[in-house]
Amino acid sequence: MEHPLTDSKIKRASPCSRFTLFSIIATAIILIAGLYPYPEVSEEIVIFIGRFHPLVVHMPIGFIAAVVILQLVALFSQSNLRIGIGTLLWFSMITAILSTIIGTLLAIPGGYDAELLLKHRQLGLGTSIATIWMLCAHRSKRRGSGLFYSLSLLFGMGLLGATGHFGGSLTHGDDYLTAYLPEALGGTAPPELIDSGTIEDAALYDRVIQPILNAKCVDCHSDTKSKGELRMVDLEALLIGGKNGPALHASNATESLMIERAQLPLDHKEHMPPEGKVQLSEAELEAISWWIDQGAPERMSLDTELPSDESIALMESALGFVIAEPITPMLPWEATVEASAPLHHLPQMRIQRVALDSPALDVFFEPTTDSIDALVAQLAPIKANITLLDLGNTTFSDATLKEISTFSNLEQLRLNNTPITDDGMQYLANLRQLEKISLYGTSISDAALQWLKKLPNLRQVITWNTDVSYEAAEDFITEMVNANKQRKLQDEIDALQSRLKSMEVDVVGPVKKIIDPFERSVELFNEGAKKYGDQLAAQATVTVSSSSQFDPPEGLKLLVQEQDNELPFSFHTQQEKQPWVRFSYDQQVTLNAISIKNRRDIPEHAAGLTLQSSNQDPADCSVHITNTNNTQLTEYPLGKSLSGRYVTMRLAGGSWNPGGTELLLGKGSDKTAVTLLGNPARATASVEFGDRYAVDHLYDGTVTIETVGTSTGLGKDYAGRGPGPHLVVYDMGATVTFDCVFYAQRKINGKDYVDRIEFWVSDTDPGPASTLTTDLDRNSWQDVWTSTEVKADWNIDLTRIDIAKRQAKHFRLMIPGDSATLHLQQVLLWGKILPPTSSIAAFDQDKAKFGERITPQAEVTVSSTSQHDPLDGLQSLIQDEDNGLAFAVHTLYEDHPWVQFSYEQAITLTGLNLVNRSDAPERAQGISLESSKDGTEWQTVWTPTTAELFWNVDLTQIPADKRHAKYFRLTIGRSATLNLGQVRMWGKKTPPLTTTPATNPITASTGQGEWIYEVVPNWGHVPGHDHIGSTHGGIVIDQSGKVYVSTDGPNGMIVYNSDGSFIKTFGKKSRRYHGLNIYQENGQEYIYAAGMNHVTKLDLDGNVILKIEGAQQDPANSWAKATAVAVAPNGDIFIADGYGSSVIFKYDKTGTFIKQFGLRGRAEGQFITSHGLTIDARDPSNPLLMVCDRENLRLQHFDLDGNFVNVAINGLRRPCAAAIWKDYVLVAELAGRAVILDKNNQIISVLGDNPDTTQRAKFGVPPEQWQNGVFTAPHGCSFDHEGNIYIQDWNKWGRITKLVRKH
Repeated sequence: MEHPLTDSKIKRASPCSRFTLFSIIATAIILIAGLYPYPEVSEEIVIFIGRFHPLVVHMPIGFIAAVVILQLVALFSQSNLRIGIGTLLWFSMITAILSTIIGTLLAIPGGYDAELLLKHRQLGLGTSIATIWMLCAHRSKRRGSGLFYSLSLLFGMGLLGATGHFGGSLTHGDDYLTAYLPEALGGTAPPELIDSGTIEDAALYDRVIQPILNAKCVDCHSDTKSKGELRMVDLEALLIGGKNGPALHASNATESLMIERAQLPLDHKEHMPPEGKVQLSEAELEAISWWIDQGAPERMSLDTELPSDESIALMESALGFVIAEPITPMLPWEATVEASAPLHHLPQMRIQRVALDSPALDVFFEPTTDSIDALVAQLAPIKANITLLDLGNTTFSDATLKEISTFSNLEQLRLNNTPITDDGMQYLANLRQLEKISLYGTSISDAALQWLKKLPNLRQVITWNTDVSYEAAEDFITEMVNANKQRKLQDEIDALQSRLKSMEVDVVGPVKKIIDPFERSVELFNEGAKKYGDQLAAQATVTVSSSSQFDPPEGLKLLVQEQDNELPFSFHTQQEKQPWVRFSYDQQVTLNAISIKNRRDIPEHAAGLTLQSSNQDPADCSVHITNTNNTQLTEYPLGKSLSGRYVTMRLAGGSWNPGGTELLLGKGSDKTAVTLLGNPARATASVEFGDRYAVDHLYDGTVTIETVGTSTGLGKDYAGRGPGPHLVVYDMGATVTFDCVFYAQRKINGKDYVDRIEFWVSDTDPGPASTLTTDLDRNSWQDVWTSTEVKADWNIDLTRIDIAKRQAKHFRLMIPGDSATLHLQQVLLWGKILPPTSSIAAFDQDKAKFGERITPQAEVTVSSTSQHDPLDGLQSLIQDEDNGLAFAVHTLYEDHPWVQFSYEQAITLTGLNLVNRSDAPERAQGISLESSKDGTEWQTVWTPTTAELFWNVDLTQIPADKRHAKYFRLTIGRSATLNLGQVRMWGKKTPPLTTTPATNPITASTGQGEWIYEVVPNWGHVPGHDHIGSTHGGIVIDQSGKVYVSTDGPNGMIVYNSDGSFIKTFGKKSRRYHGLNIYQENGQEYIYAAGMNHVTKLDLDGNVILKIEGAQQDPANSWAKATAVAVAPNGDIFIADGYGSSVIFKYDKTGTFIKQFGLRGRAEGQFITSHGLTIDARDPSNPLLMVCDRENLRLQHFDLDGNFVNVAINGLRRPCAAAIWKDYVLVAELAGRAVILDKNNQIISVLGDNPDTTQRAKFGVPPEQWQNGVFTAPHGCSFDHEGNIYIQDWNKWGRITKLVRKH
């Protein structure tokens, strides 16, 4: 039986049935795929393919939208568009499925909100299924298929919209549709902006940093989308970071991941924001980096070193206030010439262009006593171009300083010998570009430095011959060296304070009274013997500034006894300037606690009571006058002999007119053997004198030894008027020796007596006596503690106060002020008496044990020098007699500063006398003595436990092998300044051993062809030093083969033998010579050295023969940054201003200017950094000047008249210096190699080529990274007479390499 359907009917039904089956299977696969987690695929492939999702995802959207449009057209126009719609549905299905697959891959690395991602994925799968059934329904011919098609189309469109919404939420946040909805339409009000704050407390993070991140980063790192698990929505999230760690490291932008990623190349796969996204601008990136370097605070003070103007402008726009006055751009040169034209005829000033390629100006004023206010005001049109202003030796008012404060590009300011004051310094605080300021000879004091601290770029301050103290200057230097750290710390403190201010704190209950933080109890002091030591008051010698009729008998003894006394007070001074009671010990005491009982009935008299300490003995000696109201001439033995020309005596006693009738000096032990000295040649006293009270009344009688004990021969009148104490100075006319005094005082009433006379003796005039000079040793005292309130008792724990203040031989309680009375009931002291140390006398006397003083035989060197070093300080440091200096050596603030003592042969050290800096002994905390047998390996010999004013150390108990060496040094094992007063050493010399000189082993070679060289490692040391000091100069060799090396270290120029053995140094005066040239004149050799602002001609001992100073030239021919010098055969001198204008200046052999030539530029005959010069005399008939044109990478030839000849060679690696031997040229190239050129100037050998590009032209490559035969930054070079080569690398530690040619 036949089937009712024909074959053709079967064929028409089959495609639809097959597609329906496909739709069912595809739907099942998609649904099953949605139930499984993401597949494990290589992340790189995933990211690569997934990145196509944003491209593909828009295709199904477009195709479906086109289907809807065509369907509507077909509906209303009755057109048959079935085929076109079907085609679009095919594309819709394919791209929807493809988009789902790629989107799934994009989601695998994570970083998205899980809930949103799940919804977006499920809806995407649903959209893909909908497109399948849309196409299936469209193809179907069955009844009802049109309705199914319409429903599936509508459903698919709904799914498409929902999928797109959640996709947008993933990338832009779930509020991306409503974020900017007007409030009137139901949108949320914009968040209230956080207050910007002020320049002292700016909301930098919330107003500047986070808005940048919101605009450029949060799209990918939000709460809903966190690529790499990193959120950048707030500061806490940045600090937490993502899977690669925190996004930032506070105070270190370079190690912060967010900065590292932002600085990667744009096409790098990890660059952020990704390529195609809006990138961070340079100003934004700099602002974020700067903020991180400041510690990444939420709020901070902006009164600090700021980033560039562009970043400042960005910050100002966000904060809404001005942070810093912008740097005014310089006028172009043509405009500068026009603006300055009216000034050029003025004789009072000189205007000079800095360089030919720059419109910057230097302005110099001539010395004058007339005000220059009006002249400075005329500089206003060109002020933006002024980088150096010299007002030295002129007169001006604050109006000039106000004008200068607007010179925003000023880098150097010279105010030598001008009337600027501390108040005027405030106007300079705006000069944020200022690098150098000279205030020599002005009246500024310590207060002026506070304004300079505001200058972020300041590098040099000259305060010589001002009232700025060494202490303040040193503190200023230390603070400036650590300025960045201190500013960061202050910002953190400011931020914390700001947060605390924002907190509301309710104080419940009464506010506790603030008490002295050092207040304790007597019981605690007595019980804490380990901490506070013993009760020492009774062991002290107690003296007072004056006594009175109110003093109780034995009052000073009762003052220091432990038992309570029943007296209202134990002593009572006169009403006088700064009254005191002093407690003296025979040796140093560490004071740890003090208990003071005040006078009970009038305690307010002790207001301001201050404890002070001193190690200086108050007087040479003193005597107590016991014959109160006795007018007889009485002898008082001093107990010791005093010698000197000037005898200063302090007479203390009664409150009215303490003086006397006679006061004479004598010598002898008893009356029959006493010699009475003659009257003084001159006398002065600290009183106002009339005829009746003249000081010569103290010796106007006819006193003889026979009249002692009587009133016979005494003068009629007395000296001393007004309240005492009085000061009397006898000038004896010549040095005298005395051991007793003869004194008779006036008897008028109970208030005119003298009860003590103190003596100071010297051979130098102490100056006029003054009524204010009540205590000659007043400058030796330092404050330990000051009372903050008037009390009946004080019990003070002193252990928290600097031990350097508490270690002393003398302590006193005093009341500051011009008029006061001191009366106390009891004073107890707790502390520890320091053990006696060996003495200088003991070292000198016991020669068998200690040997001889050896320090004067040492060569002394230091790790660095500073502007505080006194003249001939190193010689003063080791002299035998006292040098009288607060310090003789003063290093910079640096790591492990040291002063070294080098001997010609080994010494066994036995004794050490070390005098510390007297006004700041605590700076030597941690000092140690070290020894070395070869100057490279050191071992510790001795380290004190505390910082003392001096140490006398018996070293004989220390193992001899530690003390037996050629080199000794005193060093501090931390970052510090080392400043010592004097050093004396005792020791015994050891006979030198006979040894065979060591030879330098050859371990490497370099070069090519006939020019191969063997490397001599470790060539050239300075005995006792690990390194020779930074090298940034040159090398020359004399006819005898001696090698001269310039360094920037403390040794200056160093002289070696050809084998590298040390000969001598020229000393620190020869530091920082840059380029060297050696020239023979009349059979004698001279070294010409370029020292930036001068060129010096030296003999071979370092003596200056000729000096040419760039600043002393005519303004049109001046220079300041000379890098090289060469000498023609006739003696003419060529100087290259390499680090300045690059122009070359020619002088005759006497230093008289001839001409200049060469411009800055790229053309032939022009230079960019004319770094090196040499005379090329390979053709003796036509010598030429060869110029190392460093930044044009070439050598150029000029004739000796300055005319361009040719470019000798191009394409070098930054040539710095050249040397010539026979027909060959050696060139030192800064970028890590040296080359040899033949007579045709072609490279025939490459030496020491450094394959590590990170080391090339780098100053800071440390010694442990050096390789024999490989250079880092060749800067200077020389051939010797045998063709061997010496290369000087530009290096922080100093590096010289010798290459020996293989024959």
